[in-house]
Amino acid sequence: VLGHFVGAIDHAHVLRFRDVRLPAADQVRARVASAGAGGRIEIRTGSPEGPLLATFDVAPTGGWERWIEVRTALNPPGSDTPSDLFAVFV
Repeated sequence: VLGHFVGAIDHAHVLRFRDVRLPAADQVRARVASAGAGGRIEIRTGSPEGPLLATFDVAPTGGWERWIEVRTALNPPGSDTPSDLFAVFV
């Protein structure tokens, strides 16, 4: 999903992306910034507790506007059926 900006994310917050198809995707990419301690983003399917497809480690970048791009391998669900994806912040 392109062109979205999310701010003020805390531990246990969740983003939902509806009806996403992933059969040919092999990686996930995000731009992140952290002036705090950093954290991890888990990409899950079906629900926030659903199967784990990918994980990003987010290190502090030195400011809320100091963006970096992170990439990670994606373990797609193997189906062309659209499903909801969840970004879980931990």
